[in-house]
Amino acid sequence: MQSTLGKRNPLHSTSLGKALLAFRDDDEIRERLSKMEMKKLAPRTITDPDELFAQLMQARAQGYAEEIEESEAGVRCMAVPVLDHAGKSVAAISIAFPLIRFDETRKSEYVRLLTAAGRAASTAFGYG
Repeated sequence: MQSTLGKRNPLHSTSLGKALLAFRDDDEIRERLSKMEMKKLAPRTITDPDELFAQLMQARAQGYAEEIEESEAGVRCMAVPVLDHAGKSVAAISIAFPLIRFDETRKSEYVRLLTAAGRAASTAFGYG
């Protein structure tokens, strides 16, 4: 996995970006999507705004976002938002796996740990 300190990645292809977007209001999401250049970066990068919007609504409903080979081939990531006192996403926390090391039977455990970290950080920002 390529990860460079300080490097910025597009919102549309990362679980972090999806977690940040999903927990904003629908009008803001649609406005941001209308201005995004959704380049294909990896085998499964989403380049259709409507498909991305649907994924964002799914992420909001389940409380976390995912991406599988959308940012980089062979990598799967999951992320949760960090919410401020008003319930708006201001940051996100993620975990990444090489596809060959992701254990689907442990997915609920990964989600539980990740959401606990997101809740703790959100609480520190005054949420809840």
